[in-house]
Amino acid sequence: MAKDVQATLNFIPADSATRSMTGTADFYSHASEKRVVTIHDVRGRQDEFSLSNNGFQFTTHRSVYLPVLDPAVIKSEVYAETAELLKNKYLRPLFVLLGLRNGSVVPPPTHVKVASHTIRSALSDLNSEYTGTPGPARAAHLDHTAAGATNYLYEKLPSDDASRLSRTRWAIINVRRPMKPVRRDPLAICDGSTLQEGDLLPIRMDYSANARARGGNQRLKTTVGWEIAMAKYNERQRWYYLSNMGLADVLLMKIFDSAPAMAKAVAVHSSFEDLDEKDGEVRESIEFRCLVFWEKE
Repeated sequence: MAKDVQATLNFIPADSATRSMTGTADFYSHASEKRVVTIHDVRGRQDEFSLSNNGFQFTTHRSVYLPVLDPAVIKSEVYAETAELLKNKYLRPLFVLLGLRNGSVVPPPTHVKVASHTIRSALSDLNSEYTGTPGPARAAHLDHTAAGATNYLYEKLPSDDASRLSRTRWAIINVRRPMKPVRRDPLAICDGSTLQEGDLLPIRMDYSANARARGGNQRLKTTVGWEIAMAKYNERQRWYYLSNMGLADVLLMKIFDSAPAMAKAVAVHSSFEDLDEKDGEVRESIEFRCLVFWEKE
């Protein structure tokens, strides 16, 4: 049975002068505007939502490998599995929906590169190249602006490849799935079609000032030109989640799409506290950041 939740989400104030942060830990000090919103459960009506219209979509897929924590297995096996999930099983039917332009159908992507991953839990973000912030990120945000997405593309690919591929259609899609059933600290996603102009505030992430970087953490990247967006509250926004996510439940979130017709519907998101589950087992999930290309568009 679907279970809508009244919960508090944290937004950046509309008049905030903040333009840079040192990591996601800064979310908690800058996202100081607390709003109680209704977060609607999509359980039983997942098919009503799509990347094209809403910026997110749920699907189901049984991983051969998950749950697993070994980075070598994740990068050698689960990355390939995730790319196939996007390219073959999921994006083929999805992009029929995405690509109805004057009756034409966009073909499936020609290439998917799983660029990085983070294991997220209530204790820490493991295997993260960047912040590793303890606990869920309870602030409404988008992982990349358009400028930040382009910088990420050039970070992850050789310059010549990035230049060539950026002249065709490309996108960043995050694939998130539980490592065990999720009850506590679920993820809320804003319907991208309800975002209004001015709802997103670009923020430059200066990881060189991050405490982990100052402490000499050799794994933490400090030079990437990462620009995110923090969300301002707007009463027109509508928020959703999937209750009781299991190992076969997969959430796709569109972070960026270079196609102008697809650019608005992006997945602003935030974890939230469901008071009925606040004493439950800690959440643990894995998120893959994927570069998706259509080289013929």
